[in-house]
Amino acid sequence: MHVPPGTSRVLRWIRDQGFIPIVAHPERYHDMVTKPDMPQHWIDAGAYLQVNYGSLAGRYGFDAQTVAFDILEGGRASFLSSDFHGQSGLKLYKKEAWAELEERGATESLQVMCRVNPSRLLEGLEPLPVSDLPRSSHILDRIRGMIRRRDIRPARPSR
Repeated sequence: MHVPPGTSRVLRWIRDQGFIPIVAHPERYHDMVTKPDMPQHWIDAGAYLQVNYGSLAGRYGFDAQTVAFDILEGGRASFLSSDFHGQSGLKLYKKEAWAELEERGATESLQVMCRVNPSRLLEGLEPLPVSDLPRSSHILDRIRGMIRRRDIRPARPSR
């Protein structure tokens, strides 16, 4: 997926119409690796960001995982959820994502992104700010993350 041209302008227009735009899984857009400031442009236009559990667990690849953690580490995500879309048999990766974030001491941020902010949105209220996720700088954490990503790659269908 690529970011459509003029996205920030459209998000601002949606906001000006009285709606609350939420950009789902921004970490999965291919452009995010080369345009790491794009999520902030969307926030500046009045949008909120929702990161996927699967991205944090490495389900969508290294780039999506890296961008997802960058968004969380910068305190730019307001929501954290699945990309379920009601598909039976689809793994949510909620346990894996929660375990990783709890390990980093982000239990309060999890509560805000997964419970408080969705409830506020349903009540017509703006989401609360979410604290920056503590960065994991320990080399063993990075290696463990790489191994974990390799272990959860989806199986290729047999031919």
